[in-house]
Amino acid sequence: MGAADTGQLDAVWDFVGRNPDSGCDPPASSLTKNSLLRGLLAVAARESDERGEGLRPGRIRRMLSHHWIEFGVIAFLVLVVAGVARIKLMQAHWPTLPGLVPITIAAVDLDSSRTISADDLTTVYLPPRARGTADAARIVGRRVPRAIDAGKQIDVTELHAPQLMARSAIAAGQKVDSAAVRIGWAVEQRTSLRSPADAIGRCLVTSVDAGTVIRRDDLSTCP
Repeated sequence: MGAADTGQLDAVWDFVGRNPDSGCDPPASSLTKNSLLRGLLAVAARESDERGEGLRPGRIRRMLSHHWIEFGVIAFLVLVVAGVARIKLMQAHWPTLPGLVPITIAAVDLDSSRTISADDLTTVYLPPRARGTADAARIVGRRVPRAIDAGKQIDVTELHAPQLMARSAIAAGQKVDSAAVRIGWAVEQRTSLRSPADAIGRCLVTSVDAGTVIRRDDLSTCP
C-alpha cells in the first residue's frame, strides 16, 4: 500500500483550504472513492513507518496468523536441535558422572534369528543396578531369545549360543554318532559342548531327549 499515489489526496486537502466563493473548480473532480481510500491507506502506512510503528502488536498478530505453519516448523526445529545438543553434552560427560557404569546395549533392532555382531552394539552409562555387561565379547556371536528394540539392555543370562544338542532321543549307555547330534541355539551353559567331535564316539551316562543340550558331564568313555 505504501506505493499508492497520494497526489490526488493532497489536491483534496488543497481544495479544502480554498475559498468556495472564488469560483475555482474542485481539483478532485475526477477523484473516485477507491482512489481516495488508497491514498488514505498510503498516508497512514507512510506515517506509521515514520513513527517506527512497523512492529505494532496488531501487525505481529497478523504475521503470526498468516505464517503460523512456518513459525511452528521453525520452533520445532529449534527444539530438536537443542535436545540433540543437550544429549550430546550429557554423553560427553557421562564417564565422569558419579554412580554410573558402562553398559553394552543394542544399537539396532535385534531378533532371535540374528547373530549379534560388534556393530550391533553400543555403550552407554547407566546406574549400577542396570542388568547388563560392559564386556561385548559376552554378547557377540550370540542371539537374543526374543526381539529387542534398539537402545534396550541385553540380559546376558538369557542369550542363546550355538551348542551341541541331541537330534533325537539317546538312551543311556548309547554311543554317540554324527547322526544323533546337531548344533542348535540355546541358553549357554558352562559345561555345554560346541562341536560334535567332542561327543562322537563317547557314551551317554544318562538318557537325553531330542533337542536337549548335551553337556560334558553327560558323557563318559565307552566300555
